[in-house]
Amino acid sequence: MSILRRLFRRTQSRPISQDGGPSRAQPDEAEENRAIANDPVRFADSVRREVFALRSDDADLELCPSDEQCERLSITPEQREACRREFVLMRGLGACMFVGKNLPPAYYKTFKAEICGIVAQMQFGVPTESRVRDISDAIDRYVEELQNETPTGFSLTYLERVYSGNPHIEGMFFGTIFLPAFQLAMTFFKGVRQLFCMLRFGVPYEVLEALNGAPEQRESE
Repeated sequence: MSILRRLFRRTQSRPISQDGGPSRAQPDEAEENRAIANDPVRFADSVRREVFALRSDDADLELCPSDEQCERLSITPEQREACRREFVLMRGLGACMFVGKNLPPAYYKTFKAEICGIVAQMQFGVPTESRVRDISDAIDRYVEELQNETPTGFSLTYLERVYSGNPHIEGMFFGTIFLPAFQLAMTFFKGVRQLFCMLRFGVPYEVLEALNGAPEQRESE
């Protein structure tokens, strides 16, 4: 069990200050922050506002294949748009990776449902049931593939979802075209981790790491 999961289960836990003592945050503010972190619906909305919104659509577009790459690899405008949408999905993947790894299953189930709706809204403007379900299934598949020691499964899933039918998909597999997506997922994993630590415990993740060891690496007591 991760350190964060153990800390989360302490119903009477007090926020930790950066020197290891009681938090100096105002009591009302600290209590409200903990209430947000404890509620998967409110935390998902906080993730949307405080983490997802920090990255613009233009930043995603800059990571999409260039005009030269599109011509060389026969990437269609539809596939380039699918790439942009998958970068948006990586926000949700990173958030779900953190919550699924560190918080209780019931919390994760509710949080994931909220996040999938948020991602669908960001991708299409209208979070239809079928789109939310596709996002949820994709996150499940990515999470499963990331359990492996190599990125092969993640890469194949990404290529199948974004570039299905492309004549150069085999060459893409041996390249690094999937790396921006993986890096985005990890960036948002860390961003959501930091937000949760600040809300729930009143300190940055680095303080908890120094006090207890990295949450995602320490195992059961």
